[in-house]
Amino acid sequence: MRKAFACLLLVLLLSATGFAEEPKAYQIPTISWHGLTGLYVIPTARTLGQGRLGMGYSESRHVEYVWDGRFLDRQVRATLNYGITDNIEISGNYVRDLFKTGDLFRPTLSNQGFNTWSLKWRFMNETKRRPAVAFAVRDIFNDMQDIEPLTDVNNGTKFFLLATKRLVERKDTGRFIDGTVGIAKDDQEISGLFGVELAVSSSVSFIVEGMWDSPYLNFRDIYLHSDRKGVSDQPGRFIFDTGIRFYPDVLPGLVIDMGFVADGQPEYSWGFSYVFGL
Repeated sequence: MRKAFACLLLVLLLSATGFAEEPKAYQIPTISWHGLTGLYVIPTARTLGQGRLGMGYSESRHVEYVWDGRFLDRQVRATLNYGITDNIEISGNYVRDLFKTGDLFRPTLSNQGFNTWSLKWRFMNETKRRPAVAFAVRDIFNDMQDIEPLTDVNNGTKFFLLATKRLVERKDTGRFIDGTVGIAKDDQEISGLFGVELAVSSSVSFIVEGMWDSPYLNFRDIYLHSDRKGVSDQPGRFIFDTGIRFYPDVLPGLVIDMGFVADGQPEYSWGFSYVFGL
């Protein structure tokens, strides 16, 4: 899978040189894998836009090794975003959470499905001197905090304060650099996040993001005990993600994601979305 990803990435980057002089940028705000407009995992202060509907599907994986056990948090998600106004959007999200717990560890986590709702309000628009600033909340009704039989090991309701700014822009080529920083709060802790989208052409972007207390299980803190028994009340794991976001010019509105979710163990993840009403 990694070799196939590397070959595909090389093809995309080589093809991007053919678009280097295109003045039009096809990059659009689109759905993050976990709901709300954003990069892969983190939300940004961007919004979809009034009357626009975004549909997305993704499969992301987070892997850790604890002692000799391999732990996997695999999340398969279907997401809908809708722009109520240019500054307000809502998101509905169905996730099937599939786990693999090390053989010698207990409890063994059960696979579960969740429905979550999210909201974002951009209350300050971007100008030449200041970033766009937004308030967001994921999992409004706290549906995904507990993973049976453990409690308080997933984010659950999580609040965000986000700032996003176009740091560099080359209008003659359609290239730019977008930067995002933010802070987040849930029942476990206050944490930070950051992200960068680098447009290497008018239709291909390189994504880099990081998030503390992420929406993936922190197996190391849950299971790293001498009796190998899981404990509740643990924040999410830090992740550092990289990859490519592709905006095909032949079908504006379509976005294809290919990247890696990682802390110490990179794991291939992917997603695609389509935005109606452009």
